[in-house]
Amino acid sequence: MFFALAIAFVSSPLLAQFEAQMAQFCEGPTEGDATGILVVAENAPSGEWEVFRVGVGVIGGPFENGEYVQFSGVPLGSFLQVRDAANESELAVFINLPTPDNTFISQFPVTNACQERECNVRDYFDLVEQEFAGGFSASNEGGILFADLSLPHNASFNALIFGNFTNTSGGGSVHGRMAVEGNFTSGSGFTIGEGNPSVIGSLNSRMASDNLIVGGNLDFSGGMRGNVLFNTATSLPGFISVGSASGIYRNISPDVDWTAARNYFEVISTSLAPSNIVNSCVGANTGLVNVIDANNIELDAENQSGIVVFELSSVGAAQSFDFINTSNADAIIVNVGGSTVVFTAGSIALDGTTISPPYTGSKQDFIEKTLWNFYEATEFNLDGYGIMGSVLAPFTTDVEFIGGDIVGQGIFSGNVTKSGGFDFLNFCFNGDLDICELEEADLPEVDLAVSKTIDISEPFEGDTIVFTVTAQNLSNEEDGESVQVLDQLPSGYTFISATPSVGTYDEISGIWDIGLLEAEGEATLEIE
Repeated sequence: MFFALAIAFVSSPLLAQFEAQMAQFCEGPTEGDATGILVVAENAPSGEWEVFRVGVGVIGGPFENGEYVQFSGVPLGSFLQVRDAANESELAVFINLPTPDNTFISQFPVTNACQERECNVRDYFDLVEQEFAGGFSASNEGGILFADLSLPHNASFNALIFGNFTNTSGGGSVHGRMAVEGNFTSGSGFTIGEGNPSVIGSLNSRMASDNLIVGGNLDFSGGMRGNVLFNTATSLPGFISVGSASGIYRNISPDVDWTAARNYFEVISTSLAPSNIVNSCVGANTGLVNVIDANNIELDAENQSGIVVFELSSVGAAQSFDFINTSNADAIIVNVGGSTVVFTAGSIALDGTTISPPYTGSKQDFIEKTLWNFYEATEFNLDGYGIMGSVLAPFTTDVEFIGGDIVGQGIFSGNVTKSGGFDFLNFCFNGDLDICELEEADLPEVDLAVSKTIDISEPFEGDTIVFTVTAQNLSNEEDGESVQVLDQLPSGYTFISATPSVGTYDEISGIWDIGLLEAEGEATLEIE
């Protein structure tokens, strides 16, 4: 449950910089095809801007400041300018290029740049399809943008984290897309959106799409293919891949109901758990688990079709798994019990052969129909291990990745810490769960109110003032769970301290994490 409290201050900058952002996206399968262009510009002196192709003329405009515009069929090697619609000598500066200039060169210098993969628009993991996120539109700029402005907007991510993500050291990557509810912190060496098609078979994510979404604060000096949608930022990544113009910066709070989305995945995980799957997926088949020894487990689908379910009481260190006779299955669910999960010093095999890159053919088929469901896990540790398939672990509180891979999609909660060369590879869960009736998330109807006061109504420069934010649960029966309030200090003020009556306050992101707010309860936050 998330509430944003905004206070507007009117300012009148004398010389706001006329700036633009432009990102390419592939319109064909090869590097020689023409390219699509996504453009947005701000602060055109006349209030309107246009796009000019050198040697050709104006190819579009006039457009209003802040308007997103798309062009198709722009030839490679074109020189493009964004200029004021009333005064063509006023040229915008591109702020998403490594060397800001007023001329943009469209090119595809990277081999396999247009080999891309996107997870299905209408799948279980798509937050827009499941109505937990809005799609981008002119009236909803915080919605998820997926390259082509006319398409249904896809919010299916390879890494979805309901908490904070911190990369403490090492390289690594998310070959696909990533969404983080809280803060994202990483130095250089870590990349998002760029795959390795020729060696691994993990394709790139789509350019000009929102491939990194951060609900809290972004502090990232690595590389990025695709757009960055973020609430606040300490540092921004550089763009990589096509001409270093594969995406744009979008500084607006993401239109995502994180609490409802997390609840949705918790319900799916619980519905698929051993005690419930017989009723939620009527007709699912049970696979045979053969414990060869403490470190080697064989999982036999017995050539069954439909959904095949395996049950493991736990996963421990140095365990290896060999899946056999799985080709007829439409989906494979591996239910794993236990509060602590440890993947280290083992491997996953298919019909007796360890699964290794490139992940194509029968290996890709297995990966994309397999879902590991950790329905009890609160602690998740992966050290140098490759998990083949997608991971559903929505109840975690502490997650640690030290090298290794998740070859598929991953959903986690809590604080996620990464070190070493860990990767999320760009593969999608496409298993057929149509026979399952997964219960909808049942969120209580809670009536919350937020107000804000200031102790000095007309402060002077140098005065110390105190803002008091009050959150109230007006319901007389329903408690509010996972309550958060967004309240950022207005520009021009210097943060000194924050004193919440309950929960914690992050002065960088402006998020006051209250947690539980009982029926008819009240919480206060004083910001000095």
